[in-house]
Amino acid sequence: MVILPLALGSFARAAPTDQVANALDSPLVRDMVKPILDLPERSRIVVLVLGYLLSFMSDNEGIFWIFTANRVEGLDPALLRKGRIDAVVAVLPPNRAERMSIACTHLAKRKRDPKKVVNLEAVVTASAGFVGAEIEAAVEEACRSSHLDNAKVTGASIAAELAGIKPISIAFKEDFDKMALWAAQNAEPASDPDPTESKAEKAARGGAPVRSN
Repeated sequence: MVILPLALGSFARAAPTDQVANALDSPLVRDMVKPILDLPERSRIVVLVLGYLLSFMSDNEGIFWIFTANRVEGLDPALLRKGRIDAVVAVLPPNRAERMSIACTHLAKRKRDPKKVVNLEAVVTASAGFVGAEIEAAVEEACRSSHLDNAKVTGASIAAELAGIKPISIAFKEDFDKMALWAAQNAEPASDPDPTESKAEKAARGGAPVRSN
């Protein structure tokens, strides 16, 4: 179903207009197109757009393409095959070292020196299974509260904000676990091994795969 719009798109660009019109009006092409036209409108649009995208990728070299997806079960195999996509990388919840780096980055963005934040390790421990945006939200709220209360930001105050956030790895656990399993079987992990991470922390990240040394 993807090959068809790809072939038609290539033909339409190369052939004169009258030939394209005659080809699209032929019974053979109508029969080929019928399976696409019978799809629901949304699916039909996705198939056609994907076909033209693949055609554009084939005709334009020297472009570095980066695609992202949150619903991996809907990815078309035609898009993922070798020669079209060179690498599939899984970016799952950060490991312990990455969570520390994320917390430090967002503290620094808000004019807080991470080195002066007491017990920052509490944030790292409390944020197992959280994604970067959720850690950022906790840091931001802790900084706002410290300003209103005229108090210092601490690891405990950020951890308290984390306690009020339900991470997507828990809120959508079934979908998240399926995604982690798919990533382990089909993708290269973005994270390097973290020897300081406990088994419980790895489990909280959905058994996220790590790059082997």
